Amino acid sequence: SIKLIENNESILTEENDNLKQQNKNLQNQISSLNNEKSRLQAEISELNNSIQSLKEITMEQIRVILDLVNQLKEIIYEKIFSPTIQL
Repeated sequence: SIKLIENNESILTEENDNLKQQNKNLQNQISSLNNEKSRLQAEISELNNSIQSLKEITMEQIRVILDLVNQLKEIIYEKIFSPTIQL
């Protein structure tokens, strides 16, 4: 009976040690995943900033293109239609 109790205690101690190790491994994995999450969040933030900058640059380019188109329209009007009107 005492041998059986000692044997059970030994099994429980071993099981407890295994569970402690598993717990430690899982805590390490959680820590690694949290670090990865933080790194990815920082990267996402950086990419969002880049996207915003590119949007602003694109809008400025569109404004410049529209301005050039308007200038071209004025030039075409002056060169083609103005002489016709003067006739």
